[in-house]
Amino acid sequence: MNVFLSQGGGRHWLMALARLAAGFVVAVGCAVVLGWALSVRPLILLLPTVVAMNPVTAATFVLAGIALWRLGVRIPRREPTRSARHGSMGLNADEAVRDSARQRPDRVGVALAVIVTVMATLKLANCLFGLPFQVDYLLFPGKVAAPGLPLNEMAPNTAFVFFLCGLALLLLDKETKHGLRPAQQLILAAALISLVAFLGYAYRMLVFSRVGHALPMSLDSAIAFLAFCFGFLGARPESGFMKVITSHTPGGSIARRLLPMAVLVPCLLGALLLACEQANYFGRELGVSIFAVSSTVIFTGLIWWNARLLYLADLERGRAERRLAVQHTTTQILADAKNLDDAMPRILQAICETMGWPLGAVWTNGQQDKALHCTKEWHVHTAALDQFAEECRKLALSGGEGLAGRAWETEQPAWVQSPKSKVQSPKSEVQSPKSEVQTPKSKVQSPVFEPQNPKPEIRNPKSEVEHPTLNVQRSTFNVQSPGLEVQSPESADPTSRGYGAAGYRGRTDDPPSLRFGAASHELLTTDYGLRTGLHGELAFPIHLGHEKFGVLEFFTYEAERPDEPLMEVLTGVGSQIGQFVERTRAEAQLRQASTDLQRSNTDLQQFAYVASHDLFEPLRMVASYLQLLTDRSRDKLDKPSQEFIGFAMDGARRMQALIKDLLAYARVDTRGSPFERTDFEEVFQAAISNLQIAIEETKAAVAHEPLPTLVADRVQMTQVFQNLIGNAIKFHGSEPPRIEIGARREKEEWIFSVHDNGIGIDPKNFERIFAIFQRLHTRREYPGTGIGLSICKKIVERHGGRIWLESVLGKGATFYFSLPGEKEDDGPLTTDHKTTDHAALTKDH
Repeated sequence: MNVFLSQGGGRHWLMALARLAAGFVVAVGCAVVLGWALSVRPLILLLPTVVAMNPVTAATFVLAGIALWRLGVRIPRREPTRSARHGSMGLNADEAVRDSARQRPDRVGVALAVIVTVMATLKLANCLFGLPFQVDYLLFPGKVAAPGLPLNEMAPNTAFVFFLCGLALLLLDKETKHGLRPAQQLILAAALISLVAFLGYAYRMLVFSRVGHALPMSLDSAIAFLAFCFGFLGARPESGFMKVITSHTPGGSIARRLLPMAVLVPCLLGALLLACEQANYFGRELGVSIFAVSSTVIFTGLIWWNARLLYLADLERGRAERRLAVQHTTTQILADAKNLDDAMPRILQAICETMGWPLGAVWTNGQQDKALHCTKEWHVHTAALDQFAEECRKLALSGGEGLAGRAWETEQPAWVQSPKSKVQSPKSEVQSPKSEVQTPKSKVQSPVFEPQNPKPEIRNPKSEVEHPTLNVQRSTFNVQSPGLEVQSPESADPTSRGYGAAGYRGRTDDPPSLRFGAASHELLTTDYGLRTGLHGELAFPIHLGHEKFGVLEFFTYEAERPDEPLMEVLTGVGSQIGQFVERTRAEAQLRQASTDLQRSNTDLQQFAYVASHDLFEPLRMVASYLQLLTDRSRDKLDKPSQEFIGFAMDGARRMQALIKDLLAYARVDTRGSPFERTDFEEVFQAAISNLQIAIEETKAAVAHEPLPTLVADRVQMTQVFQNLIGNAIKFHGSEPPRIEIGARREKEEWIFSVHDNGIGIDPKNFERIFAIFQRLHTRREYPGTGIGLSICKKIVERHGGRIWLESVLGKGATFYFSLPGEKEDDGPLTTDHKTTDHAALTKDH
C-alpha cells in the first residue's frame, strides 16, 4: 500500500478496496440467506463445528453492505460544488468528492443505516432487558427452530457490532472542530470486537467469541465484520486519523509499515506457538517465552528497518535541500551582481559553504598562452589550504591537464571520488601523467562505477581497495577504472583531521613540509593532496552558447560518491553563469551603442541648428543683394542676364525654405513644449485657420468627426494636422479636394485618419515619403521641400505613436497616426462636442 500511496494513487486504491469490501459483505449475506431459503447446509454453516449465521444477521449484512456502498463509496450524482468544480479553493479530487457527498447524503443509504441500527437496538433490548423483540425469527422462523439444525439466534456481540456499524454509517461525514471523526472511533471498536471473535475461533477459545453463556458470534460474521470495517476506513482515506496514515509524511510511512505488522505478527505468532504447544513440542512457559522473544526481535527489526528508511530519506532530503539552495543562491547572486568579477567569488563561497566543501576555483582561458589560469578562488583559511590555493593560482593548465583541463577539453562534467583516480573523457581518453604512485602501505584500484550500485567493493584496507572514478557524459555517469596505486587513508595521519574554520571537516594543523614539483598540475594525484586532507575533486565547464568560457572546480575533504542530480544542478549553474556573461556583454554593448547614438543625435541636432543658423544669414545677404542688383540694373542688363539673376533668386529662396524646414525638423525634440491636456477640436480649428487661403483657392471641403482630448504638445499637433491637410489640398486631382478627418479608440491608443480624394501614392513609395528631403514629383508640378511628412513622423514618434498610410495610385490616400490614450478610469477621453461634422467650404467664384 505504501508504494501506491507514494505514487499519489493510494487513496483511490483504498476506495476501490472499500467497494470490494462492501461487495464482499453483500455477497456473504446473500449467500447465507440463499442457504437458508434453499436449505443448503454448506451455505449456512461455514464449518461443521462452528455456529451458523442467523438469516436475519445475513440480511442485516446485506443492508449494511449496500449502505456502505451508497454512503461511503459511491460518487454522488449531484455535481460537485462550485469551489470543487473550478478549483477556486484548491480542492483535489478526493476533497471534491467528499465535499459533494457532505452536501447531499444518499437518502437510500441513510435509510438502510437506520434499519441496521434499529435491528441491532431491538436485539440488544431483548438481550439486556428481556423485551419481546424476537428479530431473530423474522426470516425463516420455521427453519431456524427446525429439528436437525442447531439453535440459531443473533449473538449479543453481533448485535452490538451491528449497532456500532449502523451508528458509524449515520455519522460517516461528521467531524469535530479538532478534526476527529466519531464514526472512525466507532468502527475501530467494532473491528476490535470482531478481531477478538475471529481469534477465539482461530485459537479455539470460544470465550473470546461470545458474551457470557449466550450464543457466540459466528465465524463468517466475524470475517464479514472485519471486511466491513476495513472498507469503512478505506471509504474516507482523506479524513480523520486515516488522513495521517495515507499521507506522504514520514509519520504516514511508518504507520503504513508498522500497523499491519502490529496486527499480523502477534496473531500469526500466537497461532504458530499454539499449534506447537498442542503438538507437545514445548510447554506453556517456554511458549510464552518464545512469543515474547520473537515479538521483541521482529518488532525491533521492523523499527530498525523503518528508522533506516527514514534516515536515508532524511539524508536525501538534506542533499536535495542543499542542491536547491545552491541553485537558488546562485540565481540570486547573478540577479543582484553587476558584473562577473563581483559575482564569481560570492558564487564560489555560496556553493562551498552550502555543500561543505573547503575550496572552489574558476579557471578561464588565457588570451596569450591559451592555457587555463585560476582567476578566482575561495577557500577555508588554513595554512595548508592557503598554500594549496596559492599553488593553484600559479598553475597554467593546457588541454587535458588536471581535472579542470579535462573538463575544458571534453566540455563535460567530471568527478574524481578519491585521490589517484583516473577520469576517462567521454570524447577522448586522457590519462594523468602520474598514473601510478607506489606507496609502502597500500595498493588501490578504481573499479567500474555504475549509478545503480553506488557502493564500491571494499576489501582488506591494508591490501587492495577499489576506489571508483566517475566518467561523466552530460547527465549519464560511467566510470572506467584503471589500476592505480595510492597512499592509504591511514597514512594521511587521520588523527590530525578535525573540524577547521567555518565548521569544515579537515586538517587544522599544518603539514610538516610542503613541496611542489614544477609539473605538479594534478595536485590531488600527489602526496600533497592527502597531506592537505583533500580526497575528492569535481569540475564542470561554463559555456557561452557554443563558446567555451571556463571551468568551475571544487575540492572535497571526503571521498564522496558521484551525485548525478548534483552534477545536473552544477551544470545548470555553469549555464547560468554563461548566460549571465552573455547578458552582461550584451548590456555593455547596448549601453555603448546607446551612448554613441545619443551623442550622435546630439551632434546631429547641434549641427543642423548651427548649420541652419550660420547659413541663413549669408543666404539672406545673397538674396538681398541679388534683389538690389535686379532693381538697380533692370534696364542695363540684357534678357539672358536678367534670367540668370532670376535663377539665382529662385535658388536663394528655395535654399531659405530648405534651411527653415531643416531648422524646424531639428527643433522637434529640443524646442517642443511640455505635454498637457489638449483639445484636438481646437488643434483642428487652428490648422484650418492657417490653411484658410489654400482652402479658398482650391475650393476644398474639410469634414471631421468629434475629436478627443489627450495629453500632447498643442503646437506640434497643430503642425501635424496642418501638414497632412495641406498635403491633401496640394496633391489634389482634377476635382476639388475633399478631406475627411476621423478618430477612433483602439484599446489604449487613439487612431487618427486624414482621408483625401487626391492623386494617391504608389505603395512602393510608402516608406520613401517619410524620409527627409524625399520628393515624388518635380518642383514645377508641386512645390515644397519634401520635409513635411518627416516632421510629422518625428512629432508622432515623440508622442509615443506611429504613422502610416493606405493608398491606391489615382484613388486618393489615407494617412493614419496613433497617439497613446489615457486609461479608462482616469476620466473622460473626449470632449462633449455635439457637432459630428465640420466643413470648411470655399465660396464659388
